[in-house]
Amino acid sequence: MTVGYGLAFSSFPDPISSSAGLPIHPQGTVEVHIPNKIQEAHTLRDQILEELTRAGYDESSRFGIQLAFDEAVANAVIHGNRRRTDAVLHIAYCITPEAAYLCISDEGEGFDPDAVQDPTLNENIEQPSGRGLFLMRAYMTSIEFNKKGSAVRMIHCRHPEKGPPPGWVDKNQSA
Repeated sequence: MTVGYGLAFSSFPDPISSSAGLPIHPQGTVEVHIPNKIQEAHTLRDQILEELTRAGYDESSRFGIQLAFDEAVANAVIHGNRRRTDAVLHIAYCITPEAAYLCISDEGEGFDPDAVQDPTLNENIEQPSGRGLFLMRAYMTSIEFNKKGSAVRMIHCRHPEKGPPPGWVDKNQSA
């Protein structure tokens, strides 16, 4: 389902895809295209939180997923789209009782996530960057970026030992 501007999510430049030939998004994914504003994403985030509650996620899991979503959106709006008012955020999500899937894409130039310094190291403690990515990795079971660095796909499994549902991409597959 596509909501918003009606853009095709799979037509993004350099989309995330699976080397194993899996779909870009799991079956049942909702795709939304919204203006490049954090406030616009908060409305969608609240809908996602309601779906997480209905699917039986506990408060701790909802908190972690919300934090990862908020950080990914902030990165996309501020760093990716550079706060441009003409830019669009592309968000896809799928919530099941087993796992939550989130994909946030921007229209920016991208970045190299491996170049982001570890914010927990003493020499980086006072640096203003890197914490969002650190938190996203801490709270989600799987996180990966497209080659360009303009899209992030995150999965939170309720039972990480079981891995993602069949047909979803796991963290051992390359983008």
